[in-house]
Amino acid sequence: MFDTQGVERLSWQFADYADFWHAQVVFTDARTLLVSVPSGKMLRWTLDNAGQWQPAADSVRIGPGRYTASAASRDGKIIWLAEGSQVTGIDSATGKGADLTGWGSREWTIGIIHNPADKKFYGKRNDRMQPFGEKGELNRRQIEMLTVWLRGSAGN
Repeated sequence: MFDTQGVERLSWQFADYADFWHAQVVFTDARTLLVSVPSGKMLRWTLDNAGQWQPAADSVRIGPGRYTASAASRDGKIIWLAEGSQVTGIDSATGKGADLTGWGSREWTIGIIHNPADKKFYGKRNDRMQPFGEKGELNRRQIEMLTVWLRGSAGN
């Protein structure tokens, strides 16, 4: 890893070279580095007071995949990993996350109005949003009309 002036700040060698060849690296803050590897691990390093990177004792399990891009939320709590056209937001402490593929699209909006407790949305963590389609409070056409209004576009 190099800083903005091109000075090497971190380098490493790993026994499992193939896994790290396709790893995604993201800094959650100035002293914390996360590496997401294809085998399904998120590894963490922290910068100690002597300026040395120290590996954390445990890794966090994440979904395996060949991620092509990564980014951290401003507070460093959520790591966004992209694989193909799929984007997943992962809690950097627990490895749990949500699939955000299609977020805000017509079908995504229809689906979350129909049943936000579906595992591809909130799952068992849904504690507020009502399943208007699942309960039969709104039919498909009504959900589609609401989706058009929410998205602000009659053609989409």
